[in-house]
Amino acid sequence: MDEGQPQQAFELLRHVIQAARAEGDIDTTNIRFLAAQALLKMGRTAHAAVILGQLAVERPELDRVRLDYASTLFTLGHDEHAGNIFRELRSKENLPAPVRRNVEGFLERIRARQRFQVNFDLGFWRDNNVNHAPEQDTVQVPIFGGLEFELDEQAVEAWVARTGLNLRWRHTPLMGGRAFFETRGSVARNTAINEEEHNRTWLSVSSGPRWRYAMTLAGKRRPGMVRADIGGERRWRGGDEYAISGWARLGLEQTLNRYWSAGASARVWETWYDKLDGDLDPFGQSVELNLTRRLGIGYLQAGARLAQELTDRRNLQWQGWGTSLDYATVLGQNWNLKAQGYIDERYYEGTYALFRESRRDRTWLASLTVSNRAIALAGYMPEVTLGWTQTDSTIPLYDRKNRIMMLGLRRLF
Repeated sequence: MDEGQPQQAFELLRHVIQAARAEGDIDTTNIRFLAAQALLKMGRTAHAAVILGQLAVERPELDRVRLDYASTLFTLGHDEHAGNIFRELRSKENLPAPVRRNVEGFLERIRARQRFQVNFDLGFWRDNNVNHAPEQDTVQVPIFGGLEFELDEQAVEAWVARTGLNLRWRHTPLMGGRAFFETRGSVARNTAINEEEHNRTWLSVSSGPRWRYAMTLAGKRRPGMVRADIGGERRWRGGDEYAISGWARLGLEQTLNRYWSAGASARVWETWYDKLDGDLDPFGQSVELNLTRRLGIGYLQAGARLAQELTDRRNLQWQGWGTSLDYATVLGQNWNLKAQGYIDERYYEGTYALFRESRRDRTWLASLTVSNRAIALAGYMPEVTLGWTQTDSTIPLYDRKNRIMMLGLRRLF
């Protein structure tokens, strides 16, 4: 097999097994295990699963046999049976750390393929401007000769607890598994402790088809997927209804080669505010592009975005662009790191009379999320996110600075 001839290796091992059985009471465990490995290299996965399954029953103490059997069942799509074996292996206290990491990786992949998924969205952080108020206590107004005015609203600091539930349902596949519908729903609430008027609640639902395909690139078939969605969202502020949004999105994801993949999407949306004039309700549209490079067990992704939002109020209309860069990797056996950064710039039409200037906002964000799988409990892993975001505006009322210090919880499997 090491010389790339699994067929010949299998035939030789088969004859050895037959001879051993003819001799009588001879242990053929190792020989049959090697035969299963040869079958896997030949692409005869179902036949290999039969042999590995027999060995797993006869010798349940052999973790390597059970691991290979479970991974073969996973390849064949028998996720429930494979998952049971992986969970039994994971429960062993003396399981080596690299093997445990491999087992948990399979459990994550099994969960990602489940038709119905439930995820919890949990977090806790300190927000130094929970009411999104101006950062300044006073502001100079050019139209009054630069006189300084005191602002009534001040930034409010509060601890915020986030609780949420995300659901995903993949409907019965069509066209031999190449097409299916996916429905998502979520509810989330940001509770500002002792500042109830600044609580935020979201309820959203979306649904749409997915189509898997393959195309030839550089002489090889490469997978891709087309996604289409329509959805809606209801938002509350404090205990009051705030706005309803509706949106539609069309996206494309394409693997380019072993290391590179690309994506593109177009999105339109409209928002209706409950307590504002109808001419303030915006209609928006955006186009996004991304390029991803796999780096070992991590990835680096660069993105770009063009967007605009239109209303009947000219000074609230804007168009803008954004760029982002994400990097994620695993250090050692357990440490997970994700670094994120983006720049977003918006140009508003019209002029603010008090400031005799058009509004232009530029927002920066940088964050680092760190977690350690060794302290995961029952498939949930704590995450710590540290970061910073800042908005500089030509209209000082819209300047913002905010530190990000958040403790979250992510479900692995």
